[in-house]
This record gives sequence, structure tokens and C-alpha cells, in this order.
Amino acid sequence: MIMPARNAEKTIRTAVSSILRGLPHDGRLLVFDDASEDDTRKILAGFARADGRVGLLTSDANVGVAGGLNVLIDAADTPLIARMDADDISLPWRFRCQIPAMYRENLDVVFSTLILFGHFRGLFRTQAPFSTGPAASPFELLLVNSLMHPTLVGRRSTVVSAGGYRRVPAEDWDLWIRLALRGCRLGRIALPTLLYRLHAQQTSESKDWKSAHAQGVETAKVHHELSQRLLGFSEVGAYSALSGPSAKPNEVEAAINLIRAVRKAATTFPSKDRLSMLRAARIATHCMTRIYGAHL
Repeated sequence: MIMPARNAEKTIRTAVSSILRGLPHDGRLLVFDDASEDDTRKILAGFARADGRVGLLTSDANVGVAGGLNVLIDAADTPLIARMDADDISLPWRFRCQIPAMYRENLDVVFSTLILFGHFRGLFRTQAPFSTGPAASPFELLLVNSLMHPTLVGRRSTVVSAGGYRRVPAEDWDLWIRLALRGCRLGRIALPTLLYRLHAQQTSESKDWKSAHAQGVETAKVHHELSQRLLGFSEVGAYSALSGPSAKPNEVEAAINLIRAVRKAATTFPSKDRLSMLRAARIATHCMTRIYGAHL
């Protein structure tokens, strides 16, 4: 398990304890403290002294999420890696469910659904329990980031061969698209394996991040390539509209055309994958309507 952490003193104890509770007997937890300015590093050092399964890497300069993850991947010496954030909670059955599913379905990387908690009314909110297979996942990735980053379990060699994480606003979506372009088999199980904490300070809730996300030129390029490969055409500008709030009218129209194409492609898939693809299309449609007033 790899976990980047920065200024996470309020949540890191619960996060680490939840991982250790369900970690396989031969598993390890590697944590990268990214120049924390609170007691995160001190807390992690205590875990490392008390439990030989915990390893701590540190930096006195802030290298960011992508940089920290690449440091952790380089340091990992196991054939499989898993991922979690320092403010989330791993459920006890996570590895018992995800690892067998990965081998059973011959996947390179497996994800799961999750349970949201925190920054909304009500205690918990569960994601719709849709699984998706390796044939459908690339189509979904054209519309939304449907594979939740902190639920990743996969082959280390797969991530390394793709070049790891790039320093782009949406480093996770960017990596999934590049893996799909390489023909890697990505899937998601329906059972939630993680409690995902929502809070107002999250990077993904920042307006500046959302604007930068939409202008991710490198990710837009691989998104274009994946669309061309799967659908035989690419709608220039679709990624900008699908990933952020500041797209131009022609980019919104490109996104709408892409949603329609994925909907059409979904009709040729088995029911399980078809339902998941149509759900991704509904989410993308909702975003287009809410942000731009577009109607399909």
C-alpha cells in the first residue's frame, strides 16, 4: 500500500490503522510525508517504530501528489501496489475482495466503488454499485473519471511501464487513459472497499484546480488518441468541456457528440458493462446540463 500525506495530522492515525487492520500478512504500508508542517511526520514515525510493516519516506520540499506517488512506486518492492489517501478509511475486506477479483478477471488494475462521508448532510452516501470490465472501462474514461483513485489495486509493473504519474492537474485520469491506450485491462468491482472523506479543502473542490484541470493539454492529447482508437473519430475540445467549467461552445458541442457516441457503443456490450457505460454517460450529461445548460 502506498500513501502520500501532507498536513494530515487530524486523519492520519485512522487512515493508517484502517490499512493495517486489513493488510495481507506479507503486505507493507509505505507512506511519503510531503513536507508536512504539522505533526503528520511525528505520528507516522511512531507507527513505523511500533509496526515493522510501516515504512516512512520523507521530503523537506513539497513535491505534490504525483511526485510523491512516483517516489513511493520507485521504493515499493512488491509485485502489487494499492493506493489510498491520508484522510480516507480502508474497509477491512478491501484486499480480500480486490486482489482475488484482479486475478479472476485477469486485470492489470482493479478499482472499487466507495462510500462518501463528511462534507454534506447525512452521515454516509454510497456510490451506485456498478462493476465494469476491461472492455467497457476505456469508453467510460472518455466521458468521466469513473475509476476512483484511492481504491486502486494493481500490478506495479503496469504503472511503471506507462511512465507512472505525470505532473498534470488530473494525474489519476491522465494515467488511466494512458493505461487504456496501452491495452491494459482495467476494471471495477461493485462492492465498496473505502470510506472516502469529502471536505471543503480538497484540491478537487478548488475553482483554480478545476480550471487548470480543463486546460490539461497533455491529458487532452491522450484523451483525443483514445477516442480515435475506440470510436474512429475524435471531438477536438471535448476533454475541456467534460473536465471543467470554462469550455467554449464548440467544445461543449464536441463533448455532447462524444457522449452520444459512447451511448451508442454501449448498446453492443453485455448488460453489466452496458449499464455502467450508460451511467457514465448520464453523469457526463448531468454535468453538461448543470454547468453549460446543454441538453442531449
